[in-house]
Amino acid sequence: MKENKVIIDDNFLSEQNKRYIDEVILNNNFPYYISNNSVGEDNQKFLTHVAVTRPENCDPSNNYNNSTQAFSLLEILNDFVEKHKITCTRVLRCAVNLSFNNGFKKTESHHDHLFEHKSLLVYCTNNLDAKTILDKKGKKFKEVVTKKFRGLYFENYKHYLTYPKKDIRVVIVFTFK
Repeated sequence: MKENKVIIDDNFLSEQNKRYIDEVILNNNFPYYISNNSVGEDNQKFLTHVAVTRPENCDPSNNYNNSTQAFSLLEILNDFVEKHKITCTRVLRCAVNLSFNNGFKKTESHHDHLFEHKSLLVYCTNNLDAKTILDKKGKKFKEVVTKKFRGLYFENYKHYLTYPKKDIRVVIVFTFK
């Protein structure tokens, strides 16, 4: 799998999308659902809100949108790809993940999808303990701290997250072609 560019951008969100993160995603009423596994069958619990279902988990005759929040979340992806002139032909997945101290230090290093793809993580909270680590040939390549409104874009890198020691880490995850 070809490894490509990495972009870290702290200033790409529209004011409307920053308000959406603050007033909707970080609101006490935003619906999250328990997931028993973070990567594979690892028994590392976290909370998630799946807005666009992975193609392999959905009947192709159905709409992949799984949430009324899908359109608003995809506007955030649009902010980033327009600014950086990145092609997006198909969204493979979109979820809002909420991680917390679940007793584990980190997830396994993984790809979010089985074939070549692009990933964008948009951090909704600050948490110095919770980092995203990009992995290149089994070694740490880049470490990115969870910073509110930061976008981390990468193509085809394995990655893992370190769980927060306290508080939470909320991130919007997009996987696309």
